Amino acid sequence: MQITRNGIETMNELFKEKVHVAFLGWEIERIVQPVIKMRATRLILICLPREEEGAWKYLLEIKRILEGEKITVDVIETSLYKMVSLLEILNKIFQVETRLGNEIYINVSAGTKITACASTIASMSTPGITAYYVRTKDYYPRNHMTFPQTLTKGIKEIFALPECQIDVPEGKYIKVLFAIERGEKELGGKVYLKTLIEDLKNMKVINVRPNSDPRKQASSEYMAMNKLLKQLQEWDYINISDKRRNKYITITRKGKDAVKMYLDYELDSKVIEKHHKQSIKEIIQLMDVPGELKLD
Repeated sequence: MQITRNGIETMNELFKEKVHVAFLGWEIERIVQPVIKMRATRLILICLPREEEGAWKYLLEIKRILEGEKITVDVIETSLYKMVSLLEILNKIFQVETRLGNEIYINVSAGTKITACASTIASMSTPGITAYYVRTKDYYPRNHMTFPQTLTKGIKEIFALPECQIDVPEGKYIKVLFAIERGEKELGGKVYLKTLIEDLKNMKVINVRPNSDPRKQASSEYMAMNKLLKQLQEWDYINISDKRRNKYITITRKGKDAVKMYLDYELDSKVIEKHHKQSIKEIIQLMDVPGELKLD
């Protein structure tokens, strides 16, 4: 049975999980206590790659404590200092967990200053995500501690951040960017307007009323296309060639970052159901494999 939550068709509401997302720092209680107190079923812990992670012992202790409470810990290794990459990963996590019908909470207080920024932005950009901050009792300078000492000790309070929605580009604009980026990879750098129109018609982004006159039909499609491209150009997401004939489009660095941060995957529920027993790390890796997770 499918349920609609936040306008998205999800799996059965009766089997939803309470999923927490946190970033690893030199702390234990600040990550563990909210997960236990709020009765989470799973923690997604994002950290640096193991060979770079000086706080790996803290990760192992977090896993030991939570697994003793029958709470699953999924670990995703990535840089904690690249804003766009962090937003991309959070976007994918939110897409999958929302599609599964799960409740999503994110701890913005642990990790680096950049993870705090990324997690706050990501939660404000995605409806239905609860962001919370953990205020601690004591703080210790990192230079004067060794494991199992932690940066912070004791929990004063856990409070949710106020809801304040950030507007992100409509899905149709992100799909156009995705089509351009994909076209650049397949065609070697340039995406011609005619090719892009056909691609977007197949993706049902352009859907104009049929006309028996081929020239009028083409004119309607170009007008619909130009309206989308004009807005993307104003946002500095794309460049359009000056040629009158055979115009082509290229995506800017800002546009590529937007695809990573805001891409609406519109995941196929049947595909997610097929893979739902896999870890979140394995599922988001499938997003980067063409054809594994359907993009409508």
